Amino acid sequence: MFLDNLLSFSSEKKIKPVVLVVCDGWGVAPDSEGNAIVKAKPRFFNEVMMSKFPNSILIASGESVGLPANVVGTSEVGHLTIGVGRVIDESLVRINRSIDDNKLSQNEAFVKASAHALSTGGKLHLIGMVSSGSVHSSIKHLYALIDFAVSQHIPKVVLHLFTDGRDAPPTNGKSVLEAVRERIAPYPSVVIGSISGRYFGMDRDARWERTQKVYEVLLGVETPSTIIKNVVDYISECYKTGQTDEFITPVRAEGDVTISDNDSIIFFNFRADRARQLVMPFVLRDFESINSIEWGFDIDQGNTNARKSSGPTFQRKKILNNICVVTMTEYQSILTVSAVAFPPENISHSLTEVFSSLGYHQLHLAESEKERMVSFYFDGLKNKLVEKEDLKIVASPKVATYDLRPEMSAKKIVSELKRALGKDLYSFVIINFANADMVAHTGNLKATISAIKTLDNALKDVWEVVRKSGGTMLMTADHGNAEELISYRARSYYFTSDSGEVNTEHSNNPVPFVIMKEEFFDNPKVKLDNGMLSDVAPTVLSLMGIKVPEQMTGKNLLKIIN
Repeated sequence: MFLDNLLSFSSEKKIKPVVLVVCDGWGVAPDSEGNAIVKAKPRFFNEVMMSKFPNSILIASGESVGLPANVVGTSEVGHLTIGVGRVIDESLVRINRSIDDNKLSQNEAFVKASAHALSTGGKLHLIGMVSSGSVHSSIKHLYALIDFAVSQHIPKVVLHLFTDGRDAPPTNGKSVLEAVRERIAPYPSVVIGSISGRYFGMDRDARWERTQKVYEVLLGVETPSTIIKNVVDYISECYKTGQTDEFITPVRAEGDVTISDNDSIIFFNFRADRARQLVMPFVLRDFESINSIEWGFDIDQGNTNARKSSGPTFQRKKILNNICVVTMTEYQSILTVSAVAFPPENISHSLTEVFSSLGYHQLHLAESEKERMVSFYFDGLKNKLVEKEDLKIVASPKVATYDLRPEMSAKKIVSELKRALGKDLYSFVIINFANADMVAHTGNLKATISAIKTLDNALKDVWEVVRKSGGTMLMTADHGNAEELISYRARSYYFTSDSGEVNTEHSNNPVPFVIMKEEFFDNPKVKLDNGMLSDVAPTVLSLMGIKVPEQMTGKNLLKIIN
């Protein structure tokens, strides 16, 4: 019987762990043709978690996670908000405020890039993603930088743009590029110099052959076949051959558009994880000799549990001299860039720090696609592990897109959890399951349904091991995605004759929040209020009988009626 023996156990373990499971991309929405979660009919989630234990929903987007109103949530802001128990104004908001307050032109990093180009007679290059979404970058930021460059009278400003196709519709890139072209039309000094799909320009897993293609196009050391006359026409031709925005092959325009000695570069993506890899060949002198990169932490800090990428990089055909490289945010502290426009804020009293201060051992567990979520972001933008914090990363499968392997590494994560809790060491564990988000990003509904079924089994297995340990399991998500794989022009789930379009983006939908504990099973006296992601950490601490620090402005959502 499905519910048999769910609670019939005894445990002599001294430590009763609290395990927080973040199912990346698992949102809550009404049934629709594109709701892979409902279509998957996850039995354990529906019949046990949502029927027998206290549950609610949390807002995971917009101002509730430090983003502008109506902006979809992301993995970064979601995990940060969950981990620190308060709303932190994200880089996107800080940059937007700088633009709105007319202060961007005063930013020392941008002024430095401008001054360098003017003093050397070099070009200014703006590199980043253009998209209707704002997960990695913002078109508003690009336009503000263009206006800044024009105001500085820089003779040549070159845009090197990456098309999206994951956090925006798969063929939205053409209209975005047309808008950019129209925006720069009044400025003869500003040109689009190159174009590439994010698959090449924004790889984050040391697939260096992809990065090399973009680097060589940017420097003009590639083969002549990658030179085109018209960027928008090129995108149209790519669509005809089935090549959507994410996978656009890197090419450059005719003319003097390549990056040369004495030039200035501004990388305008504000999200770090998919921007830093391309920066490396520009700023690391020993780039060719790097055989192991610890992406999650500084190389010189010796964190042996940080995710590593092994193997050679690539041989640069050209190494630039006397260039000024500015990044919008800090991509990684080992990068010897000239300046960072919006450096990270110092955030204290995260959930991780609270446990460390109490001497509690904790485990942060994920697969490599989401390593930074359970480390850097969950830890409050900290690059270094705290005392008694262990990080365990399981390798993600090496496939082009995750619809080819919708199960990803979920089973390995469960195995690692079983091994870890068997040590009777960890008071707190955070787990990230990447399946719902990463598979939904492909737009493949059938594969995403399969991913949700995998997650349902994983959640059941996690509960079994937590239950046997006498512990508590909490489940939530950082943002929605898998529940909305088809979007409609009418924005209605119900009354529409529109067949809809494939949606690979995150959503604005709320996410589930469930607390599973032996005495909470089918207990009408235990309630869980609705709230926001910032309420998770205070709820966890209250559940464990730990005083919530005043820096955490979220609230405890768990209510027990006497």
